[in-house]
Amino acid sequence: MQGETDKGLWFNGQETGKGGLNFLEYARPPSPVIIDGLRVTRHGLTYSAWDANKPANPSTLGKWATNLGLEYSGHEEYSKYYVYNFDSVNTSKNVLIGIRIKGCGRGFSISDYQYNFLRVFSDDEYILIDHDDEISRDTDTMFCPSTATAIPSLIPTPSVLPTLTPYPTPTLGPTPTPTITYTPRVSSSFISWGDLNEKITEVPKIAWEDSQAILTENGVASQDAVEPEIKVGPTTDLYFSANEAALKTAIQFWAGFDQPSRYIALFYNFDDLDWAEEELMSSELGLSQEQAKRRVEATCTDTICSGANAGLGYGHFPSVGIGTFGIYEPDSRDTYRDGPLHIHEYTHSVQPAPWIGLSDHPQSGANENAPCWLTEGNAHFSGLSAGITNYEDYLDLRSSQVRDRHYDEPFSDYSTPKILEHYDNSTSPACIGRSDYVLGYSVGLLTVEALNEIAGSNSSMYLYKYMSHGKTFEEAFEIIYGSS
Repeated sequence: MQGETDKGLWFNGQETGKGGLNFLEYARPPSPVIIDGLRVTRHGLTYSAWDANKPANPSTLGKWATNLGLEYSGHEEYSKYYVYNFDSVNTSKNVLIGIRIKGCGRGFSISDYQYNFLRVFSDDEYILIDHDDEISRDTDTMFCPSTATAIPSLIPTPSVLPTLTPYPTPTLGPTPTPTITYTPRVSSSFISWGDLNEKITEVPKIAWEDSQAILTENGVASQDAVEPEIKVGPTTDLYFSANEAALKTAIQFWAGFDQPSRYIALFYNFDDLDWAEEELMSSELGLSQEQAKRRVEATCTDTICSGANAGLGYGHFPSVGIGTFGIYEPDSRDTYRDGPLHIHEYTHSVQPAPWIGLSDHPQSGANENAPCWLTEGNAHFSGLSAGITNYEDYLDLRSSQVRDRHYDEPFSDYSTPKILEHYDNSTSPACIGRSDYVLGYSVGLLTVEALNEIAGSNSSMYLYKYMSHGKTFEEAFEIIYGSS
């Protein structure tokens, strides 16, 4: 499928064709470099529709047809779209059907459910009823969101197309405004804004207890929502053996929220850097060597790998999360490394997940909307409160993290006016990479902890959900916490 004025192409929701050709690359530079009809991208030479996107021109579809051993059979014009048909050549079983929506750029989106539905056209028998459970009736494909006129039923049955078993096709109308179901958590122990100062000493226990309650309510079965892929370097000796269990605790804690479709966790020491890079390159994510190298080196200095990093939306598969964990034996004395760190990093892949299907790069959606104190405060509180099962141990680790994860200069004034000034300056994306970013692990942690004892320990993740649906941070905050 393609918008008529689009500069690139998404093809039927499929990541790759049967010939292994990648379909998810699209033009971003306004004047791409073309070599032998292929566009130069960071992933190499790629087919692109930008230079030949005319209504009657097969453009990229024609190139793919040739690559897949198909013959272009012409196009048919309808009121809202063009259909491009490609017959198989000789005994080829490949089938290619192209649809170009009139008057659109890349202004349409489609859910994971419809991705599966569109794969019907790759089924040898083409019987729609066999795919009934893959058809979403709760979401509509959004064509040209600024156009309110309904789109007629797609793909009539000209002779060059495979015959489909009749199935009722819903009429697509204007895309409804997305709604979010938010049911505030209720607890007799929660403290209101008005009583917060008076009961400030009760905050840590209320927030920690609610995190433990969420884990109990969600249940162990919720861990099956995502299967972590644990990969350990060949010369790496792990000082903590329950890495998978810790990541599954994170999955359990965030049950009911958008989560990555796949989560790859790499654990490696400095000597295994090259291995880690190769692992990412071989994970079928479409990462270039430079991208993979940058990801794995982010946790290392010139001599050791001791840090951790995670996020969502890398390569051609924006719903996949990647966590990189540097292993350095002296870190084994730090109890934060025994689970809380894993939950913290996995949370960074949950934060951008609401943008999956709404943005080509979900991670950018989170980075560009959430203040930095929230980014790290949300992840750090979740890691500590869900990863520590004893309250006294939680207080000890919380204290050490707050006191150790800050800097003295230039920020040594923790008065109320200075904290408020930090909030105001902690706007994305300008705050990312700044020296005061580290305050997210202390000021951010304590702020999120206080917010969570007002509205529940998962409440701060709803901020991301609302922001992904067009609310500003301030508007989302008003909805969740009843204050601005």
